[in-house]
Amino acid sequence: MIYYISDLHLGHRRVIEMDGRPFETIEQMDETIMARWNERVTEEDDVYIVGDFAYHNAYTAGWYLRRLRGRKHLIIGNHDYNTLQDEKALACFASVEKMLRITDGDRTVLLC
Repeated sequence: MIYYISDLHLGHRRVIEMDGRPFETIEQMDETIMARWNERVTEEDDVYIVGDFAYHNAYTAGWYLRRLRGRKHLIIGNHDYNTLQDEKALACFASVEKMLRITDGDRTVLLC
């Protein structure tokens, strides 16, 4: 299975208020996102993260990535600078691209 997700902003406290996310704390948001991800995604699935994986977080991007199932692919977003500086995080990705064209069933998908 192929999944697409963007703008997780794991660890970003202000995103709760700015995006109106229904969480009291950043820990609650992060744990809920990771639990729901792992309920759906298997290790055989591909997950395309279309930018802004983790931002202003207390934990490293690698810490989050090691807890999430699936083959993860990062399409670089404007808030992924720290993730790109984290060698342990980069090792968790099957690919890291600025833009990527893939085939999903009978569709061509451009991710950017």
